[in-house]
Amino acid sequence: MDIVHDWELERYGKFDTQVQNGWSTIENKGHSVKILASRKFLISSESTVLESFSLFNPTTWLKCYQKGDSLLLLHRVKDLSRKFRLKFKATVRKSSLEICDEVAQVLRQYLTVAKLDAHCQQSQPMELEPTQCLTGQVSQDVFAQAVLGKKYSLPSAYAACNYPTEGLETLVRLCIIDPNFPSFVAEVEKIMESVTANK
Repeated sequence: MDIVHDWELERYGKFDTQVQNGWSTIENKGHSVKILASRKFLISSESTVLESFSLFNPTTWLKCYQKGDSLLLLHRVKDLSRKFRLKFKATVRKSSLEICDEVAQVLRQYLTVAKLDAHCQQSQPMELEPTQCLTGQVSQDVFAQAVLGKKYSLPSAYAACNYPTEGLETLVRLCIIDPNFPSFVAEVEKIMESVTANK
């Protein structure tokens, strides 16, 4: 992986309706946030990737808020939403607040990071506009937006996969260890973005 930025986490929380206070939190377990040259945002624990999503034009499916030394993120794929809370670990030279400011500044290259008062309740709802389900005949760029989960969602008929999936896991694992795979994925995403822009 070609890592451009790497920050250690003191606390990583994931919103979970099964937990009493709504958040499942892990502290001091070697978690970190990485941004790759291929514009991938990763939350990882040592060699295990916990969350991964692209930073190519993420404004329709990713929202980010800074509250003190923590970031709140809402990530949506199709109709599924997930919320994360990241508290950054201080270093010898920088406080956790300074590091969080640095991360927020880097993320502002890709999307808006709203700053919330650390002593107040969240003033803006962490919600994204609902997507519109496609019906009838649609253009190629609109269909591509639905595939990417932007503005539109695909009808339930597209939920089934009719392609053979035998050996798919092996193929995916081989792709992951191929050093050229991240740049290939980045190129595919660029083309998809170009199609959605109807260029």
